[in-house]
Amino acid sequence: MKTRLLFIFGLVLLVALALAGSASAAPPSGDFAVVQAAAEKYLANLKSPVISADALWENLNDGD
Repeated sequence: MKTRLLFIFGLVLLVALALAGSASAAPPSGDFAVVQAAAEKYLANLKSPVISADALWENLNDGD
């Protein structure tokens, strides 16, 4: 129980530090901001491909 509580505390601390670091980063500017906005717009409309475990196995083991 103590180990689990320590793990959860560490995870919460890690997330908090990650959020604090991203909040202090400077906003992108120039060409990078344009490319980033276009990429985010493109990726927001993209659906994740779904493949069954059997199809994945066949794809990975078909010899090519």
